[in-house]
Amino acid sequence: MGTMTNATRQQAPGARDVEKLSFDAPGPGAWLRDRVHMPRPWSQYQQEIHPPALAEGFREAGRRYGWLVDYLDYRFVHGFAYFSVRPVGEAEVPKRFEAAERALESRIWREDADRWERVVKPAAIRAHLALQTVDPTALSRDQLLAHLERCRGHQRQMIVQHHMFNGAAFGPVGDFVAHVTEWSGIDPARVVALARGAAPESAGASAELDRFVAALAADRQARALLDTDNEPGETLMRLRGSDGEVGPAAAEYLDSVGYRLLDSLDVGDPYTLEVPEVVVRRLRRALETRVPRPRRWPGSATACPRRTGTSSTRSSPRLA
Repeated sequence: MGTMTNATRQQAPGARDVEKLSFDAPGPGAWLRDRVHMPRPWSQYQQEIHPPALAEGFREAGRRYGWLVDYLDYRFVHGFAYFSVRPVGEAEVPKRFEAAERALESRIWREDADRWERVVKPAAIRAHLALQTVDPTALSRDQLLAHLERCRGHQRQMIVQHHMFNGAAFGPVGDFVAHVTEWSGIDPARVVALARGAAPESAGASAELDRFVAALAADRQARALLDTDNEPGETLMRLRGSDGEVGPAAAEYLDSVGYRLLDSLDVGDPYTLEVPEVVVRRLRRALETRVPRPRRWPGSATACPRRTGTSSTRSSPRLA
């Protein structure tokens, strides 16, 4: 489990103070608490940066796919996240109907998925790695402040970008669920479960992990090191410094996942390298259950940026 930052602790109530708190609606309309993405109180920093960036990306996706939802209005009560669905204005509705028709006719999620894989995702990874190469301890005060501003700007842009691709994830899956439910009468929750496992990346699968695991499997000494009872952080450091294929493969994988948040969207919570035992367990499990990664559906487009489902409808294979 993650830990709270100082800013979060100041907002989070103590056990004795809970009964005194008033969780009033943060604004007009109906509000839902987001227990999935934000189960714990957020830091003040994340509260400030996330909602406007989310709304910007959500609006862009809505305009492109023709949604009647404008954005999700996120606000915080005692650090806990609540959201309200905001519809588009009446004057915008005809444009959204036109956009929705174009989106379905041209299957624009294919275009978005292809652009994600070939252009957007590689550029984002390059930007991530460039920021990671900076050693904050070697910077002067002014340089550190400038670096932090770059990090903040990059994070904001990634939040916007994440939600700009909502349509590629929501659209085809929603269309599939709607049609199958109509045809079969099956509960939508059961239908959407068919998409489980369609995006192995969401479970941590990656080419970097595959290469690292393959290198470990071929190197008895490195495999023995992984199986020792050493401190997990020391184990990873020694693997990274190993000779042969293991060292470069370890560096590539740890550079890829080392600064990912473990169970949160708040940058104040622990990231992977702060909990190295998670990585060691992941590597051991991958070696024990080593099997080929799932292949794409024949003829399908490349993977959507997050979750996607693939199937064909009866007379009009929109999702094909």
